[in-house]
Amino acid sequence: MTAEIERPIARDTAPARDTAPTQLPALGEVTPRQPVTVRAEVVGSDSIHHGNSLAFVCELVDPTGALDIVFLGRHHLGGFEVGRRVEVAGTPYWRAGRLVMLNPFYTLLPPV
Repeated sequence: MTAEIERPIARDTAPARDTAPTQLPALGEVTPRQPVTVRAEVVGSDSIHHGNSLAFVCELVDPTGALDIVFLGRHHLGGFEVGRRVEVAGTPYWRAGRLVMLNPFYTLLPPV
């Protein structure tokens, strides 16, 4: 007696992709302490001392505002040059009158 094994039918189970561009909030619309994803342009970067270690800071801007992104324990990150557009995701907060995001997830965007 031989038992036949029923094989599952292969199906494309990947989620459907939305082909429309994602509308992200402008920096001026960001609410502190609320997770957000934004796109903006790098206008400056620097290494600073943060406690006993280094931190890499980039200033991002769009026509509505500015955001400082800080990468703790780093003195540089490749690709974060002036003029580069980036998409960052994290939870911003106010510090010394500036909007700041620590160690965000990021994507370097291609030039436009």
